[in-house]
Amino acid sequence: MSTKPTFFINASTSSPEEAKVFYTALGFTPAEWCDVPTTKALILPAPNEKICLMIHAVDCFKKFIPPDATVADTAKTNETLLTIAVNSRDEVDALLAKAVAAGGKSDPYTMKDHGAEMGMYVRSFTDLDGHLWEAFFMDWQKTE
Repeated sequence: MSTKPTFFINASTSSPEEAKVFYTALGFTPAEWCDVPTTKALILPAPNEKICLMIHAVDCFKKFIPPDATVADTAKTNETLLTIAVNSRDEVDALLAKAVAAGGKSDPYTMKDHGAEMGMYVRSFTDLDGHLWEAFFMDWQKTE
C-alpha cells in the first residue's frame, strides 16, 4: 500500500458489496487488506487519500457502538455530515454526477451561494444507505 490511511470513517450499510460498488464509482479505491463479506475498506480519492472509509454491515457495525445504542436510521436522522475536498468547482459537479449515476441522490439540501464570498463551492449527495456527503471546493486565494 503506497499511502497508509491516518484517519478512518466508519459507517453502516445494508449491503457492503453494493456500497463498495457505489464508492468505487465515485473514485474511491478498494483496500485489499479489508475486503470481507461484512466490511469493505475504501481509500478516498486525492487529495484525501490518507482517509479510509470503513463500511460495515449493520450487524458488524453494532459491535463497535455501545450495546444500548442504535444504528441511525438515515431516513429520519443524520449521524454525521461527511465532506470531501476536491480541487475545482468542476470536480464538485463531477463527483455529484458520479454519485447519481451510481444510485445516490444529489442535493438533498441546498444552501445557494453559501460561503461564496470566501471562495467556497459545496454540493451534497446521499449514498445508497442515506449517509449525507458533501463535495467541497475552496478557492483558498480568496481567503488570503
